[in-house]
Amino acid sequence: MIVEFLVQSVQLYAIVGLLFSLAFAWKGAAVVDPVASHATLGFRVLLLPGAALLWPLLAHRWWKAALAGPADIPGDHTERWQQGSEKLRSIALVMWIVLTPLLGAVLLFAMLSREGAAPATRDALQLPEIRATNEGSEDAR
Repeated sequence: MIVEFLVQSVQLYAIVGLLFSLAFAWKGAAVVDPVASHATLGFRVLLLPGAALLWPLLAHRWWKAALAGPADIPGDHTERWQQGSEKLRSIALVMWIVLTPLLGAVLLFAMLSREGAAPATRDALQLPEIRATNEGSEDAR
């Protein structure tokens, strides 16, 4: 009974989180951080998993930001760090360009270097009783 309650609670949390994350990515992110008002669709899609998981915290921040109004939002004065942000974006792009093939190569090397099971033969797939019967019929020939 306790396990059922826990499973149903997690399901409810996930459903509410999914619905909240859609609304947050669509409207709420821009309220919490005005810089996100110019975000691309890709950025909004990236918000979905985190917003679904952390929906109570983000709901609280969205509520506080909506009550505070646009003048009191801490991220509103972005002109001071806009230049640094562009530099970080270029570094992140280089990291993605370098790390993606590197991680792919590491994964490929790991898969090729592991010891696999012996390949299955037709006889190995048969049950022992069938193999014994087949061997007996071959001996009779």
